[in-house]
Amino acid sequence: IKSNMRHKFPYDMMNERELSEWQNLTDLKTGHVLNLDGVPSPQIHQTDRFGVLWEAFFQEKLNRLKPKVLNEPAQKSSPSRSFSTPLLDSFLEEEPDDSIREEFTDSIKILLSEALKPRPVWDDDIDPGTEEERCERYGFKYDPTVRSTRRRVFWGTMIADESWHTIGIHSMESYGIFHTAALVESSMTHNLDNRTMRFLPGSTNLKLLQSGMFGPETAVHVDYYHPDVESQKKVGPMTRENLHRNRIVDRWRKNGMRADDIGLVTDVDEVLTRDFLRAVQICEIEEFKPNQSCKNPKLLTSTIVIETSPMCVRNDSRWFHPDMVIGECIELIGDPAIHKPLPIKPNRVGFLQREDNWTSAETEHYPLWTASEIRQLEAPNPNRVEGKHGLHTAYHFHNFFTSITTYRNKYLTYCHPRKDAMTVPLGKLQDNVGVFADCALGRRGDERKYKSSKEVVEGGWTSLDEVATPVAFAVGSYADMRHREATRMVAEDERANPPP
Repeated sequence: IKSNMRHKFPYDMMNERELSEWQNLTDLKTGHVLNLDGVPSPQIHQTDRFGVLWEAFFQEKLNRLKPKVLNEPAQKSSPSRSFSTPLLDSFLEEEPDDSIREEFTDSIKILLSEALKPRPVWDDDIDPGTEEERCERYGFKYDPTVRSTRRRVFWGTMIADESWHTIGIHSMESYGIFHTAALVESSMTHNLDNRTMRFLPGSTNLKLLQSGMFGPETAVHVDYYHPDVESQKKVGPMTRENLHRNRIVDRWRKNGMRADDIGLVTDVDEVLTRDFLRAVQICEIEEFKPNQSCKNPKLLTSTIVIETSPMCVRNDSRWFHPDMVIGECIELIGDPAIHKPLPIKPNRVGFLQREDNWTSAETEHYPLWTASEIRQLEAPNPNRVEGKHGLHTAYHFHNFFTSITTYRNKYLTYCHPRKDAMTVPLGKLQDNVGVFADCALGRRGDERKYKSSKEVVEGGWTSLDEVATPVAFAVGSYADMRHREATRMVAEDERANPPP
């Protein structure tokens, strides 16, 4: 990471004081250090009067990213510095609800200030050499005689109480790539609790979401799901989740999705790496070829899990969402006269889907897939793509909440609720949460309070391969600030709910 960063213009990593000092030490056009005679030096590694300073600058930045151990009670934070832009400030000034404004922590302001900047889509042009190398990295082929344009990607997700961390991270990673971003918000949780909707017309949240953060041409929609209570009582929470998620495809169809477009179904916190997202748009992929039987159309990912903080990257087994299917095999997009439907019912864990033996049907054409089936249904031989040398193809930004109250409320109300979620020691909520709590406070090995077979990667996000590092984590001091906030959340919570 360090050697790569040293050859990049570092201004986006600096605060205002550092920037003003550094402008006197470097050539503003190239970013190279200045020799004593004022001439820019291309030999960045040399130890002239500024070479030592250059090295020290990056070492200090990397040191700041190392996990911090809090040995004393957290102090009240100093008054917030201004990380906002006029656009973000104007949105927040219009918001009358103090609780909503409080969601915008310093780290979120750093992130959104960058996400809201109008900017070109820097990697849109197709370079044959780059695309060939990219496709080969994931075991695919690139054939410019077959495909000279990128496939369109239609993204869909449910949205509820996800923080602006995951929304902003997702927008930065996919900037300018999605044709359509289809989000569906429900007025009720999957446990039948009424909830306050966040993205209603005219709300600050919706204005931000549709302000261009996903790209200059991406159509961002929030559709609303108002389930009937009585009918919902007749089914379990997993089926309610399926019914909610299935509304995604309605928006895809309205926005003109075609048979050769990609349907990408995720949760908000599940994000394809930008490099892999570009690969699925251009590479020759068996699951995306025309004239599909639709028996085995899913493309899966090899997904690393990042627990609440950029510094807490798990090194155990990987997650397998998001999921992709070509439009030809998606309900309302493909041809139902060719791909005839099968009866559906809740399966053994409550997911609403077709019969378990659906693959045994003697036919050349299998049913079209709903959004919930894209997410949950097991294909006979799914292609779970991992890059060379174990390179991940997606991230799961797990529990990137801004407060412990929201954090705990998730486990109180989601599909597998815990009645003691608001009072149990934080790490007891779930094994993953214990991993984060120990990581945030720098507890390693025998010092860990929550024993688990799961560990975190030393160095956190700074240890990731350059082509599979979250775009958002390179934004200014965002990653460092987010880690500090997450550490403070754990320390404050453990004083009220001590670990075992």
